[in-house]
Amino acid sequence: MLATPAYDTYISYTQQTSNFSTGATNKVGFWFKSHQEYNSILEFDLSSLIGTGVVSAEFTFFISNIERASGAQGVYNLKRITQNDVDLTKCTWLIYDDELDPPDNDWITPGAGSGDYTEEGSITWDVQDLNDSAFDPPVTKTITGLKTIVQDAITNNNGRLLLLMRFDPSPDAEIVTYYSDNYVGSYAPFLDIVITNVSRKQILVPPVWVDRFQHQGSLVTTALPTSWTQESGTFSTLSEHYMKVTSPGEISYSGTSLDQLRTRTTGSANYALSLYFRGQENMKFEIRGRWADSNNYVALTIDFENNEVQLVSYTAGVLADSSPVVSHSFKEDAPYSVELIMYGVVSIAFINGSIVDTTTMGGKLTNHGFSIYVEEATETYPIIFNAFAAFEVEEYPEESLEDQTSNLLLQSRKSIQERLENPSSKTWDTYREARKIWRYQRNQGHTHRAWIALGYPIHDPASEEWFITP
Repeated sequence: MLATPAYDTYISYTQQTSNFSTGATNKVGFWFKSHQEYNSILEFDLSSLIGTGVVSAEFTFFISNIERASGAQGVYNLKRITQNDVDLTKCTWLIYDDELDPPDNDWITPGAGSGDYTEEGSITWDVQDLNDSAFDPPVTKTITGLKTIVQDAITNNNGRLLLLMRFDPSPDAEIVTYYSDNYVGSYAPFLDIVITNVSRKQILVPPVWVDRFQHQGSLVTTALPTSWTQESGTFSTLSEHYMKVTSPGEISYSGTSLDQLRTRTTGSANYALSLYFRGQENMKFEIRGRWADSNNYVALTIDFENNEVQLVSYTAGVLADSSPVVSHSFKEDAPYSVELIMYGVVSIAFINGSIVDTTTMGGKLTNHGFSIYVEEATETYPIIFNAFAAFEVEEYPEESLEDQTSNLLLQSRKSIQERLENPSSKTWDTYREARKIWRYQRNQGHTHRAWIALGYPIHDPASEEWFITP
């Protein structure tokens, strides 16, 4: 799993009342003559990993500049902050939150010092292998061994990780500047975490069906994609990669077109239904898999207002079964891939690649298809969805130590790559599909880096690389 900061900032000894959370760069280091001192803090939301075991974790950031006095040997530490009320949009060298009254909001030691962090899992690192210089492009720095820090945050702090980068106090002079999560480009810092959990890469097989809700009408600007039927409410496409919901209701995908998903079975099959979006305040919706018809279905309910997840089953339009409500910490503007897997009579709820609930109810998906039901939406506060995908599930999920690849579009891109290995599948349609994903992915920060790391091209795919000219 790859995770970028929800927020990040640095704090400065020489500017003790200033907050730097909106800047494109962060700093960490110490310059003894002018007593410049900088510490960095990064917040990661790992709540989707609660209940999992961390196999390994490493932290990567991108250095744009190093200032160093002659002979300096700077040493740095990574630690986990234990002050839970820290607000990175407001904290300074002196305080961790401006909404509390002094001294209740003071760091125990100014600059997030002793007493504000735990030594559990602390890691020492340096940049002595790098020259003091400006770097363009930036230099990639990866720190390994964060397993204990990450697991501590997941187990003991509800998945909230406040990562502190500190200079080891010594009479030295070195300042490291690196790109923050606000930088417009592909150099946001990120965590790469391998967990003991279900590997979706093992259970999903191509071909994959993906709808990025592309506008299909040339004259009617709010035309729905032709794959969907609007049964109630108001759903419309804004542009290539968005669907806008302005009143509560349901859209469905059904009929014989569902047969295109079946490659290994006839009749009913096992499916994973994925919806990709960014979190919005008070979102409440369901992914429904119909095992008989529109009144007989299993639903994965997502409730941002109450931070709840639940699996339910309806028979003849009446609630027949429900699993216990599961608490999950949702966050506005964070990317989400929410997935309902229907494997026989077992239903499984995934959020960002990790299981949050499993129960026995309903049945296999049939040609009656699936739908998205939105409970709350208005013109003033619309709900925006980015994409929907359906995968055929080859086998029941089993525990694995493989890394999670929870980004929907990255998985879609990988599946297309696999299909294109077969020359007979290299068509104009698959080229257009690949190019759409490339256009979306190229500005997506850590997702883009993960995509490149998997060996996919940095540049727009050329036609001769992607299809045989008809």
